[in-house]
Amino acid sequence: MVATKVNACSVATCAYNANDTCHALAITVGEPSPTNCATFTPRQGNQSAGSRMTVANVGACKAASCKHNKMLECTKAEINIGMTGSSVTCLSYEKA
Repeated sequence: MVATKVNACSVATCAYNANDTCHALAITVGEPSPTNCATFTPRQGNQSAGSRMTVANVGACKAASCKHNKMLECTKAEINIGMTGSSVTCLSYEKA
């Protein structure tokens, strides 16, 4: 299985985000709610995280209610992360 790429992240306040690209090694989706990005880390001042050489993949998906979740792994080729209300979420979530 090929890891699911985080195609874009529009959450400018995340320490891992630079130019709408997530630079975490891998993210976890599904905590505390099925669509939340559990890896979201608020930026403190000019703080940044992750290597700019890295483009994130989905390491784990705990969203059992998503049709793309198979054995805690995402089966989509790529996903997008963004804001839904005040929550950082997987915008590619589709209810099973």
